[in-house]
Amino acid sequence: MMDIMHVVTKWKHYLWERHFKICTYHVSLKYLLHQKVATLARHLWLVELLGYDYEIKYKKGKENVVAGSLSRISCSDFYALVVSTVSTSIMEEIKKSWEKESSIQATIQGLQVSSNSHPYYIWVNNHLNRKEKVVVGNDSDMQNKLISMYHIVQL
Repeated sequence: MMDIMHVVTKWKHYLWERHFKICTYHVSLKYLLHQKVATLARHLWLVELLGYDYEIKYKKGKENVVAGSLSRISCSDFYALVVSTVSTSIMEEIKKSWEKESSIQATIQGLQVSSNSHPYYIWVNNHLNRKEKVVVGNDSDMQNKLISMYHIVQL
């Protein structure tokens, strides 16, 4: 159930208002909406799933070879996946995209003088945010790079 919630949350903008199938080898998930809700976490997950158009398909473990191999990963391999970190210089590249635009430079300078100088913008820890999202300059290469990184799309 936690895996389903993770995937639905991550891809919600693609799944919203579309019918999709959740394939599982856990027979109990097939009857998810017909079971008594025993925990608060499960109750909250079900409430969040109610907004989506989905169906849960059960596939026996022997037939579901791909999922079976993923669930049989050894603990040490699993911990290596969980503990691994990704290092990137993406914020430095975003900051370089700011240098090319005088309007962004003016916004940063204004916010350094007065935090109320530009509505919706905030300057915190040398990061420029607008409505709680990082501002990216008008650099098409940088924008394409971000799209390909976060949406797994090859441009």
